[in-house]
Amino acid sequence: MTYPFEVVIVHRVLHYIDPLNNQPDNSLQTVVGMPKALKKAGIKASLLLVESDIEERLKAYDPATTIFFNTCEGEDDNPNWYDPITSLLERLGLTCTGARDEILQGSQDKRIMKEQLIRGGVSTPDYEICADGKLNGWGRFPALVKPANQHGSFGITRTSVVDSYADLKRQVEEVLDTWKGPALIEDFIDGAEYRAYMVGNGDQIEIMPLYATIYDSVPDHHDRLFGFDNKWKAEACEVNELLHYELPAKLSPEMQTRIEREAKAAYRAVEARDWGACDIRVRDGVPYVLDANQNADISEGYSFATAAAAGGITYPELLKKVVLHAAERLPVTV
Repeated sequence: MTYPFEVVIVHRVLHYIDPLNNQPDNSLQTVVGMPKALKKAGIKASLLLVESDIEERLKAYDPATTIFFNTCEGEDDNPNWYDPITSLLERLGLTCTGARDEILQGSQDKRIMKEQLIRGGVSTPDYEICADGKLNGWGRFPALVKPANQHGSFGITRTSVVDSYADLKRQVEEVLDTWKGPALIEDFIDGAEYRAYMVGNGDQIEIMPLYATIYDSVPDHHDRLFGFDNKWKAEACEVNELLHYELPAKLSPEMQTRIEREAKAAYRAVEARDWGACDIRVRDGVPYVLDANQNADISEGYSFATAAAAGGITYPELLKKVVLHAAERLPVTV
């Protein structure tokens, strides 16, 4: 089948200036295989590097026949923020995969995320935002303390799990001092963690097989979370050796249904679009949505693509699904 549009994969090179992130930039490596994969799916595709002249270059494309696949993250070379390319694409009237710019920018604020989940009727752990060091009588322990204005597990370590008021006060002050923003205090849900990867929009949301991280072999509950070290310093994180993963997750049909229902509700509540993900933990049979990601990593060989493959969806097919959902927003020409 021949499609009446082309896909332009926009990406940018990051030069890390954040002293807490010593990871090398791999932005090109994660997108270089995407054009080839889309071409296997019958869709013409190319790469476009976001540079200072990007606005003029974008004007050369036909809005009626071009879909921009956004893989950009980072603003002012800070990898822990979303790229303003989405705002530019919207201003130029160009169709882009993924959530709207307003939604992506708002997702950096965990207060907004929590409010969206609650408005959407999604079960999420009780929480409080602390911007001034006043704890307002929080008394539920263990609790989890993390920066309210970061993502990618920045600021989440084993000391983020606190068991007493004194530890809570110390960790909140640490977040305020280090991250120069408010702290999110949250009821700590100790148990297996499930990641739901999804594609689609509206009533047409497809969930990949659930990816489970099992913490049963981790003796200390302070280590039963997937924090910065687990994610970005995997080789040096000894706790990773104790973790057990399941794909697909081994769940009863009833619990599978409950988790998937909460995942879809969260996806809609945070206005994810085309593709996204959310993290869920279960306590006493109740699934709690911890977080949602409207711009989940969809690179080949990583968790999203691996989960899709477990459901029989190849990488070219996965990208094609995302693109076809975005294609529904192309302007109609007469």
